[in-house]
Amino acid sequence: MKRSSFFARFFRGLLLGAGALFLVVLLAELSGQALFRVKEGRWLYRGRPAPLMSVVFEHHPYLVGRPAATLQVPLWGKKVTLTAQRTRWTGAPADAGNRIRVAVLGGSAVFGAHLPDEDTWPARLQEALGDRYAVFNFGVPGYSTAEHVIQTALILPEVRPDVVVFYTGLDDLRNYHRFDATPEYRAHGLEQYENLEVAAGPPPSFWEELKSRSGLVRLTGFVGRQLGLDDERGETTPAPEGAYRAPDPYVDGVYRRNLETLRSLVRERGGYAVFVPQVVNEAAYAGREGTHAWTPRIVDDALPGLLRRFHGLAEGLCNEAPCMVLADLPDRGWTPEHFLDEVHFNAEGSRRLAEMVAARIRALPVRTRPAVDGQ
Repeated sequence: MKRSSFFARFFRGLLLGAGALFLVVLLAELSGQALFRVKEGRWLYRGRPAPLMSVVFEHHPYLVGRPAATLQVPLWGKKVTLTAQRTRWTGAPADAGNRIRVAVLGGSAVFGAHLPDEDTWPARLQEALGDRYAVFNFGVPGYSTAEHVIQTALILPEVRPDVVVFYTGLDDLRNYHRFDATPEYRAHGLEQYENLEVAAGPPPSFWEELKSRSGLVRLTGFVGRQLGLDDERGETTPAPEGAYRAPDPYVDGVYRRNLETLRSLVRERGGYAVFVPQVVNEAAYAGREGTHAWTPRIVDDALPGLLRRFHGLAEGLCNEAPCMVLADLPDRGWTPEHFLDEVHFNAEGSRRLAEMVAARIRALPVRTRPAVDGQ
């Protein structure tokens, strides 16, 4: 009799505890939903609206994503205009005619993350070069030299550029020390589904889905940020075990091979390749022992040195070819006042870089080619 009475009390207490816990979780969830409603003006449980990145970029079978055609939207709170050529606006005329055509390839720093159309450095390059030139901005956030090979082989011939500018470095360096590194950067490419938010990406994980819909998870993150325990931006985290300060010879070899391929593709089409080493805000990395979300396997304060060494892999690339490497660019007095963050230029940084590149392009022995079919 006593034993049955004990079990009855135990299960009654268990049920009461579970009920109380359910009520606490429910109250926290409702509080999180209410907080989101106050901050965002909509209920979280209805789901998020389609992100603007998924409007700007659409699925592509070889490149993961490509820019949409003839579109203008406010991305990052700035005006983003896309042309009929699926490039970002630079101010170049729609009909390039007999102008010298300059195609610029790169990642988010070329596309112009967080900048309005007129402040991207390809737009400033168009301004600096003037009416004799037509500049096309083929930059896409996250694109590495692997994507540039596809662009140069399959897309650029339609524009028939006389000069092709490659602004590379950090998106390839992201592949450093991957246990699953492959010659075509497969793992990096798959990550661009999430980076570009294109519809054909892999389904979200349980945690990602929970984070996007649960008010309780949002509330926990909000409280953590107020206490300084969590940074929603994910920009810098403590260096994980296995973060490196050393080079990765395997990726070095892939990068050099890709640069040689790009040089050959441009040369075979009668163009002139200009390789511009990517510049970063080195002061922003100094003294940081953590890792940045974009380069999670590289210790922050080692990154500027590794990137400079990475640029050195282009040495000798143009000794016997009609191309040019702007090897001195990282040493041209860059300061934090030229950047929005660690890697993206502000308007002044864009202007400065554009003027440096424009001076070198104007000196090239390039002549326009006759237009074909009105191009």
